[in-house]
Amino acid sequence: MIHVGIDPGLRGAAVVLDGDRRQVLFAMAWRETRAGFEVAYSSGLLATARTLAGVAELLRREVEDNQPAEFTLSVEGLFVRTGKANGMLRLAEAAALVYGPLLEDAVAFERPLASTWRPAILGLSSSTTADQADAAALRLAPHRFDGLGELRSNPHACEAACIAAYGAMVYARGGRPSRSRTRSPTT
Repeated sequence: MIHVGIDPGLRGAAVVLDGDRRQVLFAMAWRETRAGFEVAYSSGLLATARTLAGVAELLRREVEDNQPAEFTLSVEGLFVRTGKANGMLRLAEAAALVYGPLLEDAVAFERPLASTWRPAILGLSSSTTADQADAAALRLAPHRFDGLGELRSNPHACEAACIAAYGAMVYARGGRPSRSRTRSPTT
């Protein structure tokens, strides 16, 4: 079993943790540029993708390469701020593009809000600011998860590792199965 965590967005990251939730098997972070998306890997390699769907394809291939029989998928839930509908729609589209190709094969799927996973993994108050949480993730993740490599100072990658660990924890405690795994074969 491996655990995939995603900090979604036009600037985001994905991390794949091993079954013990300590070793990073794969990590990537992306950011939007004028030419598309720049993708940085924990190994230090760089790639480009024209679209966020291209980033999702890179991620899907890596998960398949590291995939034992089963994997969990945890994607940070989106927080809607009043008056930011346009930005929220774009963020929702970005999140769906990134995790959508993995959803069908995940044995469990979580969408924890930051106010849920941050207290559980980082020990922070649910009202902690994003900047404070980024700093806490940057302090914790490189020491808790081996293998972040060149992404150890990327707040999105550090948070994605924490999100993967949260999803693994929920699953170990009997978390919910993926909705896609609970559908009937005819749907």
